[in-house]
Amino acid sequence: MSDLARSIHGVSTEEARRCLVRHVYQRTQELAGDTSGAGPLPPVMVWLSQLAWLQRASLALCVFGGLTHREAAALLDVPPGTVADLLTAGLRDLGRLAAGATRTCA
Repeated sequence: MSDLARSIHGVSTEEARRCLVRHVYQRTQELAGDTSGAGPLPPVMVWLSQLAWLQRASLALCVFGGLTHREAAALLDVPPGTVADLLTAGLRDLGRLAAGATRTCA
């Protein structure tokens, strides 16, 4: 998708990727309240849904989207240090949720 965006708009792959990440993030915010009944979610999606929205957003933007703490902070309107704290707490909480699920499945 970034190659397509780059070819259409004449921007670098990196710029196109960042733009796409921002659009996906903004769209997920619009859909956050939609409970129209998609099928069962994979466990990791259920775990992510249990995190606070700023933790989810920080993980999505930095871990999956490749944005820096500063870029994510600007989108989320929080200080960069807060994004770092949210990432640490979010990853810790995901690990705790995954460990709990592993124990219940064994």
